[in-house]
Amino acid sequence: MMEARRIRSEWAAASLAHDGSVVVCVQHDEAARCLYFESLAQLKEASDNRHLSVKKWAVAVPGSCCILKRLVLPASDSAEAAKMVEFELPSLVPLPLEEIVYGCMPLSSKDNVLNVLVCIVKRNTLNEHLEPYRAAGIEPHRVALEPLAMQNWFGNTGACSDGPAVNAVADIHRAVVLTSVDNCLQRVNEIDLSDTDCSAPGRELLQEVLNQREELAHSTTEQVRTLMVGSEPSVSEIGNAARTGSGGLTDNVVIIAGPKLNCYGREQELNGGIFCCQAVAASGLFDLAKNAKLPFSNLLPKKSLKKLEQKTLLLNYLYTGGAFAVVVVLLWLCLFVMNGRIERRSRNIERQIASIEHVAGGVDKKRQRVRAIESQLSNRGLITRVFQEIYRFTPKNISISHIKFLPTAGGAFVEIKGQANSLPDAYEYTETMLREAVLLNKIEIVNNQLIPRPGGSIAEFKARCVIYSD
Repeated sequence: MMEARRIRSEWAAASLAHDGSVVVCVQHDEAARCLYFESLAQLKEASDNRHLSVKKWAVAVPGSCCILKRLVLPASDSAEAAKMVEFELPSLVPLPLEEIVYGCMPLSSKDNVLNVLVCIVKRNTLNEHLEPYRAAGIEPHRVALEPLAMQNWFGNTGACSDGPAVNAVADIHRAVVLTSVDNCLQRVNEIDLSDTDCSAPGRELLQEVLNQREELAHSTTEQVRTLMVGSEPSVSEIGNAARTGSGGLTDNVVIIAGPKLNCYGREQELNGGIFCCQAVAASGLFDLAKNAKLPFSNLLPKKSLKKLEQKTLLLNYLYTGGAFAVVVVLLWLCLFVMNGRIERRSRNIERQIASIEHVAGGVDKKRQRVRAIESQLSNRGLITRVFQEIYRFTPKNISISHIKFLPTAGGAFVEIKGQANSLPDAYEYTETMLREAVLLNKIEIVNNQLIPRPGGSIAEFKARCVIYSD
């Protein structure tokens, strides 16, 4: 049963039918899926019971509610064009700006000139259309022109390609014929089929398709394609015309299957032709919203968009703060548990060593004595080696008058005082030590001066060296 499996989706698109039923397209099992609800009340019940959980909603506005105008603007992208449209609105409709909402979508571009389609809706008309959704607890984040959503669905079918095309959607109640170039919506015409007899709908739709194909053919040299999705007899009428070549139709006509539509709560699949327009609009709108396509076509007022963005931002802050608090609490609990385990283990170890504490104290004192003796004896032979190097590398023109040896924990400190015939002889003595000695190879002169003597002078020097034991 469908209600046993809860559906969670980041985005959902809803399209309201003429009889009050609604088609909803959601993300389910890694794919988009269309669900049929008998009414908005049933949809609200599913949402209230958490059987259908949606974060953001998108709804479509019928083309009959909108005023479509073309504009040619010196803009390089849609963002730049959207800013310019606001200044062009007074010339498009004789209404105050505070009474309308608008969106725009690109048609074509060339040499930094953008041709855009502007969709204008009265604010009151938009609120009247959104009121049933809001009464059902649906506050939309995206409101798009229904024909634009349908054209987007055709662009995602894989049967649609770049170039001119006439796309038609039909069910037992109405038909929508769309003209597009390079998958960009150009023209829309809607036909009410509910008041016609059983044979006329197909012919009326065929005639509209032929008219739009002929009009499109005058403005392009490329071959015009026709895509058709819908119910009988409209589909068969156009298919027969394509096979027979009547009215100028050729085999360049593709009839494709519409989205599958399942009743909510049951696995039963509805006849796709009954609500084909709603299913196609909901599927195309879902793709627009989910993938953030044509963002400047959103018909929500800027204040409403800003309010929704602030609400979303606040919720994100709350979720982030709550998650951070939970992480801090869990981290504290982990540290508390770890400290408790360490404390228990420490008590066990203390109990185990309590019986040998006096023995351990004696052992530790003996260990300290051994270290002291080792430290005293570590430099035992060092002084002899120092005297050997002094005797070996001291030349005859150098006389040593004083040697100071101080053992340290890591080696020894040696200070040598002596006399030389000249100042350079003293420096040459230390350089010899630096080249050839092993222990005194870091010796350096700290004082070297000439002392007058009868008949001449003599150089007295002082040298120091720090020895590090291995």
